[in-house]
Order: sequence, then structure tokens, then C-alpha cells
Amino acid sequence: MLADGKVDIDLIVPHNRTLCATVLLEFDESVVGKFGHALSDFWRMTADDSREFTNTVWLMISDCLEQNGKLRLGDSSSPWKPFTATQHVTVDPPGFYWDASIRLAPLLSLRVRDLFCDCEGTASVSLFSVIPLDRANSSPELEEAELMRYLAEAVWYPTALLPAAGIEWESIDDRTAKTTVEDGDVSASLTFSFNEDDEVTRVHADRYRRLDDGYESMPWSGYWRNYETRNGVRVPTEGKVVWHLPDGDVHAWQGRVTDIQYDDFLSCRGRGR
Repeated sequence: MLADGKVDIDLIVPHNRTLCATVLLEFDESVVGKFGHALSDFWRMTADDSREFTNTVWLMISDCLEQNGKLRLGDSSSPWKPFTATQHVTVDPPGFYWDASIRLAPLLSLRVRDLFCDCEGTASVSLFSVIPLDRANSSPELEEAELMRYLAEAVWYPTALLPAAGIEWESIDDRTAKTTVEDGDVSASLTFSFNEDDEVTRVHADRYRRLDDGYESMPWSGYWRNYETRNGVRVPTEGKVVWHLPDGDVHAWQGRVTDIQYDDFLSCRGRGR
């Protein structure tokens, strides 16, 4: 984060992208085989999407991800507002920058920015991208919540979910597994659910939700569907986020990925590394 509150994208997507993209992960069948059927098949499918001619897997970096959809800025009685967003992601170390424009009315928009970088999380809201309205500075609760978001959205850069990428998995049954990611002193865990096609359809956990006077931990779910192959990688193109509150569910976000671009590793296929 720069002194004026703007984000330096080079912190999220480094200049040396080729170096970042050429991290190779060993795909160890003996490790994968110890886990449940759906999880093992999901890993194999992920590895097949990015495998070179040797027994290695490229570690993906998502250069740029475009989204549109609708979200709520308050509780379940709040109206849906349309948004468009651009997201930059790195996986080593974990980080993302989500930059969204929300249309409140004709000629009236909010800019919402969500950031996790260097083990810190921040969030900000401004009017017309100029007038600050709200800001959440880094705190243990926000850091965990942002890293959990990164983990939930790793279905868009799925080699980041392989055990060799530093992710810890615990199989619950043939269709569910718990996963944990750590970045410095920040840790986040989610339960992943898989369908009969070995696709991730739901992630859920208790997640910190920001209130006027702080944070509370509440049940939270992300749902994924409509898988498509984008740039050689099978990813969900639609999703939604739901808070499961005592008074009922609050559907907070519904979106679609309109474009996703990975780093140059995808064009390296067939070079005989």
C-alpha cells in the first residue's frame, strides 16, 4: 500500500513474472493416494491441467481476473447492486487485490478495494474512487478473513491447492476435506465439498464478519458452479457467498468470471522442460 492509499500492483504481481511462474511442484501419487476419492481425483485433474512432459506441475499465477455480478452492502433487506471487478492474485506468497466498482444509481458509484499482501489485510470504500467513506485496517480478524477468501477462491488457480504448494489437507470423507493455508503468522482453514465430477461445489467455515464495533465469527459459505475450461484450466465460472446468521441466511455476493488470464507458463507447454 502506498502512502496515498493507492495499491502498488507490482507488490501483488511482481515484475519478474517468469520467475514466479516457473516454480515446479512434484506431483506425488503416493501422497495423493492416501486421501479420499474425490479429493485425490480433484488433484489429479488439477495436475493434468498444468502438467509438463515430466512429473511436475506448474504453480499458477493469475495475472488478471475479471468479474461481474451483484452484491449487497448490508443485511438481507439491502437491495442488490451491480458490480464489475478486476482481481490480481499471486500464490507464492498468497496475495490478492480486488478492485470493484459498484453502481448505486446512474452516475453514482462506489469503489471497493480488498487487499491481502505481506500477511496483512485491508479493505476500503470510496465514492467516485476519490472520497473516502470507510476503511478497515489490518487486524488479526481481517487478516484471517482475507486469507480465507484467498483459499476459497483458489479454485480459480487450483494448483495452489496441491499439497506440494504448502497446503495442508485432512480428509473427512469421500466428498469433503478440510484444508489449511498459512502465511507467516496468519492461518485460515476451510472445508471443501466435492460433487460426483470431483469439482469443488462448496467451501465453508466460521469467518470473521465486520460490524460497526468490531468483528464476529459467523458461519460462511461459498458456492461454485458452471465449470468451464479457461486457458487450459478447468475452473468454476459462477459463484455466490452466503452468511448463515442466527436470523437467517444473507446472500451477500453473486458473480461470474468473465475472463481469467494466467501467467506465461501456459504458453510454455511443449518446450520440453
